[in-house]
This record gives sequence, structure tokens and C-alpha cells, in this order.
Amino acid sequence: MSVKIVDLLIKYELEMAKLYAVCAKSFPELESFWKELSLEEIKHASNIRELMKEADNKKMSLNESRFNIRPLEISIEHAIDITRRVNEKDLDLLGILSLAYDIESSLIESKYYEIFADKSRNFNNRLKQVRDESRGHARRIREMKQKVYSALGEYS
Repeated sequence: MSVKIVDLLIKYELEMAKLYAVCAKSFPELESFWKELSLEEIKHASNIRELMKEADNKKMSLNESRFNIRPLEISIEHAIDITRRVNEKDLDLLGILSLAYDIESSLIESKYYEIFADKSRNFNNRLKQVRDESRGHARRIREMKQKVYSALGEYS
């Protein structure tokens, strides 16, 4: 079985964790917000690794035909580029919030979690947790963006 897509999913989660960790350093006023997102991305990578172990042990299967890897590769490249731009102080807070929201939303829409297939309740609960937390990231980033935007409007 090909594991390229699973490796890419793990890489995506870890690149997002790096991006959020860099944001925590670059935007100290929201350090806890970014650190929380970063830690959750690391947890997602770990959960995906565990799901892959189950696939290797034939406890569940992968349905890679349900997912096109190119959007995932583009998201990884985009996350790396955004991380570089944050490190270079090339993005303001609203800019990074907008870009992070776009990345989180695009991967959710791709339904990457549908590549895993199993009927066990434990498996499905873990997969649902990753999916729900990813949706939560997009929602929390959108809400933070709205807060920051509103605060900036008050100072104009």
C-alpha cells in the first residue's frame, strides 16, 4: 500500500505546527492562541501516525483514490512559504490570520480524512476528533481575525 499521502498529511500537520510556533514568537500578543494551535497540529500528526499503524496492521484500510495529493502538496508549500514570510516580518497579524484561515479551510474542504476506512468506533472517534479540531482551527482563526480587525477599526 502506498503511504505517500499519509506521509504528506503528517508533513502538512507538522508544517502547520511550525507556522503557528513561529507566529507565537512573532506575535507575542497572541502567543497562547498560536501555541495552542501548534500543539494541536502536533497531536493531529501523532493521531495520523497511529491510524497509519492500524492500516499497516490491517486493522483498517486506506482509500487513497478519494483524495488528490496535489492540493495537499500545495498547502504544504504554502505553509512553508508563509512561515518564511512571518520569519522575515513580511506579514502583519491580519495577513497571517487570513492566510492561515485559507490553508485550514482548503484542507478541510478536501476531506482528507476520508482516505481512512474502518468500522470501529474507536477509530472513527479519533478520526472525527482530528476532523473536528481542524474545523475548529479554521473557526478560531476566523474569529481571531474578526477580533483583530475590529480592534484596528477602533484605533483608526
